[in-house]
Amino acid sequence: MAKTIKRRIKKHRIRKFVILTLFPLAMMGSLASNLFLRNYQVSLEVATQNTQRQITAVTKENESKKMEIARLSNYDRVVAIAKENGFTLVQQNVITIQNNE
Repeated sequence: MAKTIKRRIKKHRIRKFVILTLFPLAMMGSLASNLFLRNYQVSLEVATQNTQRQITAVTKENESKKMEIARLSNYDRVVAIAKENGFTLVQQNVITIQNNE
């Protein structure tokens, strides 16, 4: 009977150890992982916003460049610059390319 009491006391100590030590450690681990994941999520959201801002800036710059290209490649402007530099227009050498947009 003394052995069974000692076994029960030993089992009780093990249960008490598990409840008082491992459970709080598991809770702290859960809390730490939760904080880490939230921090990681916030950093990903910030990176996404920065990327979106960069995309917007590049898109605006591209639109500006397209407008500048359209202005600089105007046929009348090109012909005027060619005449200023002494070039002449020979109709036999002119090839017309149509833009299919």
